[in-house]
Amino acid sequence: MTDNIHIFKAPFIKEHYLSHLKQHAETWEEYKELSVDSKKVYFNSKVKHANMMHMYIDTNQDAIHFTISLPIGDIIIKELFYRDEDQILAGINEIEEEDEEDHHMNMERIRKKVEKKIVLKRSVMKLFKLDEDNEMYTINIPNSTCFFLAINYVGCGMLFRHITVAIRHAKDRLKMQKLGGINDHNVGQYVRALVATNLNKIVDLLLHPSVWAFLIAGDGNTHRNSSFFDMRIYICVNGILSNLHLVAIPMFKRHIAENIFNLIVRFLDALNDATMIWRAKLMSMSTNGKNRMTGCHRGVVTCLEQAVEFPVLRIWCVPHQIDIVIKNAAALPQDGQWIEVVYKWSFNQECYAGLDENNQKDVVLQISQFVLFIVAGCDRVKAERDGNNNASELDVPLVVPHELVKVVP
Repeated sequence: MTDNIHIFKAPFIKEHYLSHLKQHAETWEEYKELSVDSKKVYFNSKVKHANMMHMYIDTNQDAIHFTISLPIGDIIIKELFYRDEDQILAGINEIEEEDEEDHHMNMERIRKKVEKKIVLKRSVMKLFKLDEDNEMYTINIPNSTCFFLAINYVGCGMLFRHITVAIRHAKDRLKMQKLGGINDHNVGQYVRALVATNLNKIVDLLLHPSVWAFLIAGDGNTHRNSSFFDMRIYICVNGILSNLHLVAIPMFKRHIAENIFNLIVRFLDALNDATMIWRAKLMSMSTNGKNRMTGCHRGVVTCLEQAVEFPVLRIWCVPHQIDIVIKNAAALPQDGQWIEVVYKWSFNQECYAGLDENNQKDVVLQISQFVLFIVAGCDRVKAERDGNNNASELDVPLVVPHELVKVVP
């Protein structure tokens, strides 16, 4: 027992009074049930705080610092990753006007959701601090151990809330107080710091003297009702070719060619800032072959080719082409009705054995035709495309496009 009185002082949050006092609730209940003699020796078996290893570790020198360019913070993180506050409020006003007519929407619920997004964006941007000259953003991570542990867990595919619980368990098991105070928001900030820093590293790679060209691959998608455009970059540095995931940018507008093109250009302009080196080094772009990506007039690749200094080698992703070949092959025999017959009989040996000889031959014939259509379709697949998204008439170069960047200029 102790005669000391615990006094809470600022900046301790008053809402945490009870949770702080209850953190040893189970141990306290166990202690109260002990006899007087047992209580006297209860703490003798406990390891004193002064005898723990981390008591002698200098945690004040545990901070790490990152620097990133202004466009990465102001444009990519602040504007491309998060919807502009004015746009959010404008959307609310439009909904309110519609609500006055039909009275079916819960405006209070929508307003709270929007306010939460605005608060989140402002909280996220607190991570980025301008330096003394207002030329760079600095990111200060006060606890590098917690940072690297959280990033390792993210790399394993764990959710933010799972990472929070895992680090808390590590703190309790290892008796390391420096792992305390972690929450979902902290993990999110760690990931944002890593993304911003890696984008800065990719800029350094693009500016490397050995890099004279690079390729990008892009595809739009939707995950859990959130639309985004995903990009990868193929770059060769000092003769080593790397396939890097560049970014997955949220799309707050429709997936049309103009919006995708503006998004890509704005991102690459911000990434390269003053040099705009990407316009001179972009050599090729790989897409899924859809009209909005490969259209000869207003397709994304067509617009990109007009925005850069040299012609762009168009690549239609081969797996996407094979997917189309298989779908077309499945529709050819008997106008696609053969699938039901084949599935019904060919996957059940007893049923297949019960067919007469003519029906068995018919099943084998349909499967054989399907395979032949696939083989013939795959034989016509070609990655390189012309301006009309037709197979390029030019012969395949001695080296494939992704190896071309290894050639010394």
